[in-house]
Amino acid sequence: RPVLENMAKGELQKTMQTEFSPSFDNRNRKVVYMETFGRLMAGIAPWLALPDSVSGGASQGEPSAADVRELEQRRQLRQWALAAYKNSVDPESPDYLCWGVSGQNLVDAAYIAESFVRAYDANGHKVGSDECEEGKIFIEPQGFCTMAGIGQEKGYGRKALDSVRKHLLNDYGGEILAPCYTTYHVELGEISSYPPGYKENGAIFTHNNPWVSVAATVIGDGDMAFDIYRRSCPAFLEDVSEIHRTEPYVYSQMIAGREAPRYGEAKNSFLTGTAAWAFVDISQAILGIAPSLDGLTVKPCLPSELQDYTVTRRYRGCEYVIHITKEEGKKGLYVDKTAVAGNLIPASGKASVKVEYYL
Repeated sequence: RPVLENMAKGELQKTMQTEFSPSFDNRNRKVVYMETFGRLMAGIAPWLALPDSVSGGASQGEPSAADVRELEQRRQLRQWALAAYKNSVDPESPDYLCWGVSGQNLVDAAYIAESFVRAYDANGHKVGSDECEEGKIFIEPQGFCTMAGIGQEKGYGRKALDSVRKHLLNDYGGEILAPCYTTYHVELGEISSYPPGYKENGAIFTHNNPWVSVAATVIGDGDMAFDIYRRSCPAFLEDVSEIHRTEPYVYSQMIAGREAPRYGEAKNSFLTGTAAWAFVDISQAILGIAPSLDGLTVKPCLPSELQDYTVTRRYRGCEYVIHITKEEGKKGLYVDKTAVAGNLIPASGKASVKVEYYL
């Protein structure tokens, strides 16, 4: 009650007394209000969601006085909670929470057992957690949370991607979850209706594999990034065409996972947005040439086997020929033989520009 009543009035941060250890690090101290409100709502949300009705006693007659008091309390707390939610996202409210200020907000609530939690179901139970019997880890949050840099200063991204390698990675890519669901879960629905190893129940969904590859570049692991990229890339699957069994020049929506009877067999070719994400992955994250408002940025994250290459990139009507290599005694960016500080190739009005970037 003290948290919701005060936050509903926009007075929580004014009235809540806090005390920090002398060894507390330099994180934004306002995360304490985010954690207080978040953990409280995670605990009582299922109760607040109960219907506004009370049943009778043993004889199904009039509800007891205790039942009526509980109903009135739930209505009041729900009203305060809704007002608190409104204040939490209103930048003009004194109780506006520090969204986006620190990755700590999400880390405290969602980082479980060396992998990021996928979600919470309608009953407030974790989905994609070590506490689950099946579906302990999902691939999407490992990729997206690491791409966002959440917990990077504590090495959480590295641990999350190590969990992907340990639990999800197979010969043809990263599976969407593990272990597969073997029984139907009404609270999860369709995902648990598929046979183990197929579709959302443990197959390799090629669309989300580039997210993990991009995430690997965020933590500076070029070898892992390229390894994940090529496991499902059609250009590398010619030797297993008799297993893959779809066109060898196009991405398929899914590839059967290790728990499927036909492990490695692809399905639904063309029916996926993978190609666009894979292009972003290889061209912008791994080879490191990415468009920005002011020009092209050069930030490669390369596998050890690739240290010299040339990229031709058209950008705002200009053709940029970018050579990236290693050379003893040279570092940095040169645009038309002129050294440029940083890693931004400024937008040019010329027809063509030659660029050298020394690793």
